[in-house]
Amino acid sequence: MQIVSSYILTADTGGTKTKLTLFSKDGVMLSSETCAGMGFISDIADGFPFLNEALRSLLDGRDYSSVKAVVINVGGKNVEQIRSIFKGFF
Repeated sequence: MQIVSSYILTADTGGTKTKLTLFSKDGVMLSSETCAGMGFISDIADGFPFLNEALRSLLDGRDYSSVKAVVINVGGKNVEQIRSIFKGFF
């Protein structure tokens, strides 16, 4: 069995739900999580406290630094807030 050392994470954000998917560097889907929505018409004062738990579950023990690319489809207007929060993780 080959050990994958780098990953691609995608986030499809929306106001109702956000789908996070983890792929191998070769594009094979490894896991996915759905959490509360992140895409809104303005920044959210409290941020997204649920995101850390969703990412931890998605990565399932893998190191955050092993994620080499993050692709985000933003479903709202708070693009900079979402970008900033993901930058904090990766």
